[in-house]
Amino acid sequence: MPTMSQKLIHSATIFGEDESQCSADLLEKYGRWLVSIPRDDALVLQQTFEYHQFKATFDRLCQAHQRVIRQNRNLNSNHETRPTSYSFLQQLLIDDVVVRIFEFLECSVLCRVSSTCHRLRDLAQKSAQQRSSALSQSRTLSTPMQMLRAQEQIDGVMAEIPPFVRVPALGLKLRVLVTNAGDDEYNGIYFCTQVNGNGYVFTKPRLHNNYHAHRSSNTGEGVGRADQTTTASINRTQLSSKNSMRQHRILRCVIAKRFSEQTILWYMSKELEKKGGYSDLISNEHDDEELEEEFSFYATLMVSGWAPPGISQYPSQTSILSRHGDAGWQSLSNLNPPVVELLE
Repeated sequence: MPTMSQKLIHSATIFGEDESQCSADLLEKYGRWLVSIPRDDALVLQQTFEYHQFKATFDRLCQAHQRVIRQNRNLNSNHETRPTSYSFLQQLLIDDVVVRIFEFLECSVLCRVSSTCHRLRDLAQKSAQQRSSALSQSRTLSTPMQMLRAQEQIDGVMAEIPPFVRVPALGLKLRVLVTNAGDDEYNGIYFCTQVNGNGYVFTKPRLHNNYHAHRSSNTGEGVGRADQTTTASINRTQLSSKNSMRQHRILRCVIAKRFSEQTILWYMSKELEKKGGYSDLISNEHDDEELEEEFSFYATLMVSGWAPPGISQYPSQTSILSRHGDAGWQSLSNLNPPVVELLE
């Protein structure tokens, strides 16, 4: 019967480890090997002497790890300069608390956190999945098999025979930059977020970093002028019942095509609350009847041949319109008209 040390050496051989492999990578690969063991095999291994020997060794290794953590903590409290790898997030917080903290991190920060260790990477992925679940459910399909069936429907493979799935549709990839608008809320970067009967729709939140503004509203900081009154009146109980203001309907600036009598034009508008403010939206956050649009600017569509076919799907660019003698974006009131261009 091989000893535990022989098994570890054998495992290292399986993974192709050389003598220079650092101990951290070695432990991670041992861990991946343990996770990859089929459950049926694991039940059989539990009956062996080596399993119990490994379990006892593993328990001692965990105790040694805790001793190192305590030593590092003491060194930190004594202001010694000895390097330490101790991390409060990595070692002491339970998973649910870490995921709750991750809810408040932007994606770029979450990516950096996920590169620190396997545990935080897994928890960061879990947080990202939870926070994007509504988008995933509305824009993608839940399983690879459903995605494969959608691809078959696109290709016409057994398209008349069930089962049928909806075909996910994604927006255009280029960003739209709006500057110099007389109403500053319109200025910023727009993304293609949906499609309506007239074509693609481009939107951006009316408030920059909207959910941060709502989180800090209780201290009176970060609230834009348009929503300062309504945000201050939001009841804390209503907020906690919905878990987060990020889950509520965010008022947006919108660029979309609409008909003006018999002519279709690009329009720039902003969403407004009809009545009551956010407290009404909390009780009926998906009801579009709670919102109305205020139209501020418009532009003619680009003529075929003015730009490549792919570019003509986007809002009319000021530079292209001006190049062909068009007036460009115009105001429906006395506001200064915006400049609209595409960003790669």
